[in-house]
Amino acid sequence: MVHAPLATRTIILESNLSHSGNPKPLYMRDALTPAEIMRHNIMLVNVPFSGSQQHQGNCSNSRAGRCTWVLEMAQRRYVNHLLQRVVDDTLSTTGAGDVLVHVSDLDELLDTEAIKHVQVEPCISPTLRNFVYGERCPATYPPWARSVLFRAGSGWLNASIQKHGADRFQLRKLGRVCPPSPQWLGWHFGYFMDTAHIINKLNSFAHRYDSFVQRILASSDTVKDIEHRVKNCLDVHGRRYGPAWAGFDGKLPQKKGWPRHPEAPREFDLVRLRKERSERMSDIKKLNSKVDRVQNRSKAPHTVLRALFTAEAKRASVEAEIERIELQKGR
Repeated sequence: MVHAPLATRTIILESNLSHSGNPKPLYMRDALTPAEIMRHNIMLVNVPFSGSQQHQGNCSNSRAGRCTWVLEMAQRRYVNHLLQRVVDDTLSTTGAGDVLVHVSDLDELLDTEAIKHVQVEPCISPTLRNFVYGERCPATYPPWARSVLFRAGSGWLNASIQKHGADRFQLRKLGRVCPPSPQWLGWHFGYFMDTAHIINKLNSFAHRYDSFVQRILASSDTVKDIEHRVKNCLDVHGRRYGPAWAGFDGKLPQKKGWPRHPEAPREFDLVRLRKERSERMSDIKKLNSKVDRVQNRSKAPHTVLRALFTAEAKRASVEAEIERIELQKGR
């Protein structure tokens, strides 16, 4: 497990009902062996839903577009009631005075080395390198900072729940409240699965009736539509990912063997990389022009200097990737 070097305890919540109200397997329970559960101190929780919630969340009974959120919201409320109790129990059993708690989806992974150097007081939203389908489809937009990392001993969780109420408080929305980290703290691997699993997800999750999902599912050939998106790094919203390699520095988890879509690109497109290099060089020229207007370079606006540094780093990273691919092709 990627988080094993730092994790004291891992709690995984899932349900045998999808957010559309359809029966589904308990994937994590089925994937993990008893030895793995014991070694990594994993607590598996099958989120219970009341009969009323199941009825309202069954899309054959409810108005399309609303039913899918009933069970997801119930799941989020369940997290609020469970989390502080689990944190207190972990502190008690380990004897630790304090712990960091990361609340995330399973495809949001922390960089265990980077986390060691981060100050968390009382909470942050880790900025993650954002990928879709495979590691050669990265995107710098939209910035991915949706999970929450908080210090258990700060009292922040209890104070937040008391302020908003346990039934209304949503940790997933606190990326808007907890400041995003200024540095990369991990990875978001969205839709790292094959076509059949993507179709199953689109039919099951809370966005099932959103227009962008309906367009894909109503396609004359849904499989062909999805695989076209995968091969061209187009996400389900139609946003193009990659080859913004420079936005991320090329760092990936040290643990290998993560799932990916089999049709996802294995290499970056040289044409698009060269286009990105030209764009970065144009950015650098414009930013240098702004800096040159200031007699003393050190007095240039901090935002401009930071943007210049970032643009130069991006250009250098793209250049290195171009050289690597050209050298490999020249062999």
